[in-house]
Amino acid sequence: KAIDYSELSDGAFDISIGKLSSLWDFGENKDTVPSQKDINAALPTVDYHNIEISDNTITLKNPKTQIDLGGIAKGYIADQMKAQLRSDGITEGIINLGGNVLTVGPKKSGDTYKIGIQKPFDDSGSPIASVDITDASLVSSGVYERYFEKDGKRYHHILDPCTGAPSESDVVSTTIIADKGIDCDALSTATFLMGADAGMQLIDSLDGIEAVFIQSDGSVVTSKHIDKYQLQVNNS
Repeated sequence: KAIDYSELSDGAFDISIGKLSSLWDFGENKDTVPSQKDINAALPTVDYHNIEISDNTITLKNPKTQIDLGGIAKGYIADQMKAQLRSDGITEGIINLGGNVLTVGPKKSGDTYKIGIQKPFDDSGSPIASVDITDASLVSSGVYERYFEKDGKRYHHILDPCTGAPSESDVVSTTIIADKGIDCDALSTATFLMGADAGMQLIDSLDGIEAVFIQSDGSVVTSKHIDKYQLQVNNS
């Protein structure tokens, strides 16, 4: 599935970014900016075409390539959790994996689930918008959760496979709504890296996928049919 999204996004989403991810190592909070020399050495290892899948065997054509499933794994896991809950007879609920939300069925009352989309860099956690979903997934990717500042510059965790550095696209947050968490997860990362215009063009070409992007100037950009989720934007 990750390979499919790599192809769909022309490599904006690329799970072969593992060697670059390990250089930045946001998970350890070391607040260290890798040298350009190390980044340049890692860049040639990033190419999803290096990954070959045959039955249950994965082969890396470049032995230095490393796989990082961080951009898609939580969505897949949420889907599996939902399937398990369903098999256990659970018909109503919310799975929240932090940025990855998946709802199970409609509420017994018939009401939808109102899910907030966080306002970037707002310490209060206030939503900039909200949507009403039923039996669907919502995933957000943004620059405001995992980042550090060094010498007055902010470095976030969404790395551009082309530069090896944090993305400098014109969005600070992308939110995707769809039936499956795995689709939302991959597309939230891919569209973040593609930027508002190309990213929304991709979303509008796909059936059953909707999106809300927050641009660096604070403006909100939405997909064609987002109204079916009763989008409400907080303009304050």
